[in-house]
Amino acid sequence: MEVAGSFSDWQVVPLARDTITDTWQLKLEGIPGNRTHRYMLLVDGVPANDINSDGLAVPEGLAEQQYQLITARGPRVFLLFAQTK
Repeated sequence: MEVAGSFSDWQVVPLARDTITDTWQLKLEGIPGNRTHRYMLLVDGVPANDINSDGLAVPEGLAEQQYQLITARGPRVFLLFAQTK
């Protein structure tokens, strides 16, 4: 499983599976906080649904369009609100 998003300039970044919690995880440093980021989960390079996203948005620009997920309401990317500690 991988993720690409505004926080990585839409470069694909692999996630690691934690076998104890049975979750996929990623730690990225230096992500701007207190703002909404756009992203897409990828499974075997194909966009996949994320039931835990903070919402959906219409893709903006070619970088987002290359990873868009086609939904009943049209193409979408996921939203994630990043908070700072």
